[in-house]
This record gives sequence, structure tokens and C-alpha cells, in this order.
Amino acid sequence: MSNVSELPNRRSIDDVIWKKDGNGGGDMSDNLEKRVEKLEDGISVVKLDLVRLTERSEQFVTKADLSELKGDLKSEIIGLKGDIKASVAEINLNTFKAIKESQESTLKVVQDRFDKLDEIARWKWGNIIIPIVMGVFGAVVAYLVAKAGA
Repeated sequence: MSNVSELPNRRSIDDVIWKKDGNGGGDMSDNLEKRVEKLEDGISVVKLDLVRLTERSEQFVTKADLSELKGDLKSEIIGLKGDIKASVAEINLNTFKAIKESQESTLKVVQDRFDKLDEIARWKWGNIIIPIVMGVFGAVVAYLVAKAGA
């Protein structure tokens, strides 16, 4: 038993194109015209396929193109990372400045309030408390002098 078999769609050696098929006539020129027509149809299909393939092949990318694009993307990403880092540093600096200004303005407000309280306290001591204490002290001294002289 052989593992080689004949394909059903292949022509055998005895089945040649120019062999008369018993239809009562025709010679090789009849078959030749049909064959030429088939070849012309086949060539037009091949031409269309070739045009399509040519158009598609213009859009193919080579390894060199991909490598170049990869390098460009890497350099652009590195540049963008640098820009982002610079922007973050600038934002941090601006935030630090804003916090510092806020602290300074808060300290100024607190200092102004303490200065105002200090002025009020001085006014009370200078205009009210010291004269009262001096009056009481003078009365005590006068009382002691009067008692000692008596």
C-alpha cells in the first residue's frame, strides 16, 4: 500500500488541453483563444492585487523605523519627565512662599493685637492704677506720720 495518491483535480498525463474532447471539431487554436482569455483575466486580477500590495507595502514599517520612533519617544518622555519635575519644584516653591507669607501676615496680626493690648495695659497702669496706688500709699504714710506724731 502506497502513501502516494493522485489528487482528483489534477489532470492526468493523458488529459492534455489540446486533445480533442469529442465534440466534433476544434483544434488547438480554439483552446488557445480560451487559454489566452483566461490568462488575460488572470493578469488583470494579478495587476489589481499587485497595485493593492504596492499601496499596502508603502505603509509597512521597518525595524529601523520602529527603533527610531522608539528612541524619539524615549527622548520625549525623558523631556516631559524633566518638565514635570521642574513644574512640581516650582509649585512646591510657590506653595512654600505662600505659606511663609501667610505665616508672616498672621504673625503681624498677632503682634499688632499684642501691641494694642500692651498700650491698653500701659494706659491703665499709667492713668488709673499708679495714681490710685500713690493715693493709697500717701494716705498710709499720712496715717503713720499722724500716729507717730501723736
